[in-house]
Parts: sequence; structure tokens; C-alpha cells
Amino acid sequence: GLVSHLDQAWFARTFGKRDRDTFTLCVALLNGGGNYGASVPNVKGGEDLFALIGTEETPKGKSPIFTQAYLGTLVHEFLHSFLNPWVDRHLQELKAAGEALNAPVMQQMRQQAYGEASTALRESMVRAFTIRYFRDLGQENEARSQEAEHDKRGFYWVKDLAELLGD
Repeated sequence: GLVSHLDQAWFARTFGKRDRDTFTLCVALLNGGGNYGASVPNVKGGEDLFALIGTEETPKGKSPIFTQAYLGTLVHEFLHSFLNPWVDRHLQELKAAGEALNAPVMQQMRQQAYGEASTALRESMVRAFTIRYFRDLGQENEARSQEAEHDKRGFYWVKDLAELLGD
């Protein structure tokens, strides 16, 4: 399955070893094309991390299929569990920068439900680390594809942020 293509060790190398965490892909059959990341504390003292991946319209009688092309989405959604809490802890320090970055593309961000500076900051960090994931694993074509997609969506600063995070 798709999760077998996920390099879970990259998350440990990047964010620190968290032996008690679990990664679970949830197919969100009634969610349309929307995707989400979520986490909850588990009884082992870690977190259960979830990537809820929506399904596009699937022909009647067929099951949704998630090819390796969905790996970027899977990485992105798992990253929310690591990065949203970090952004939230540093929101007061980052808020002015988030508002300044968001201002020139505010209309485009609002259309994607990223109109708030805090949401744009969370998405920026997740998108930058998604690029880092592929670049760190030597998948330069996918890293560049991610950069192009984020730029198209108005996150013009994410490529530079990913580069900075690599330093």
C-alpha cells in the first residue's frame, strides 16, 4: 500500500525519535477530494498520527486507488501533526511575518481556506518540509514538482523556506 512507500525514519531523523508514535492512513470515503492530518495521544505515551485522504469521484462498483502519486499528499498530511503544534507555540513571534507573506496573495489564500495568517504559516511550514522530505531522500524531480505546485497555489515563499530549512 501507499504507506509502505512512506519513509517513516525521515520523520524521526528530522523531528527526533518518537518510538511510541504510529502512522495510519485513513481513506475518507465521504470527504470528496479534501485531505487532513490529525493526531491524538495514545496509551503508550506517544501519538497516533493520521492522514485522512479524501477520495475523488470513483466509478460505481470500483474501489478508490491511491498510487505512489499520492505520496506527497500523505507526507503533507502527516507533517501537520509535527508542525502545527510548533507553529502554534511560536505564533506570536511569527504572526507579523505570516501576515506580510499572505497579504499579496490574500484573495488566492482565502479561496483555499488559508486566509488567516496562522493557517498560512502552518501550511507554509508543512509545504516546505514536504519539499525537504523529497529532496532529503534524493527525489529531486518530486521536490521540484512540489515547488511548482506550491508556487501555483500562491505560496511563492515556500521554495526559499525549504532551502533555508535545508541549511
